[in-house]
Amino acid sequence: MSKGRETDAARTRVVMAGGSAVDPVDPRVNWLGHKVGTAADAIDRLLIVGATMADLLLTGRTRRSVKNHIGHLEIDHDLAVVERDGRLAFLPP
Repeated sequence: MSKGRETDAARTRVVMAGGSAVDPVDPRVNWLGHKVGTAADAIDRLLIVGATMADLLLTGRTRRSVKNHIGHLEIDHDLAVVERDGRLAFLPP
């Protein structure tokens, strides 16, 4: 769950610059509040570096579920995800 849209954007910038993807207060969740080790966490991390849909499907999620998670990131976390050259990635906030 999102801790705050401004915080999400700021922390995403830090992670994109090479900072830790783990929450500094609660190491059980990533910077967006998704439980470490879950498919949501894996998708979040893959979007930092850019990934094909095939890469995202390796998380164990269905195509529909991956798209739903991306929608969640865009709506609930106010983060843009763009596709370039077949790779999906966060647009730097």
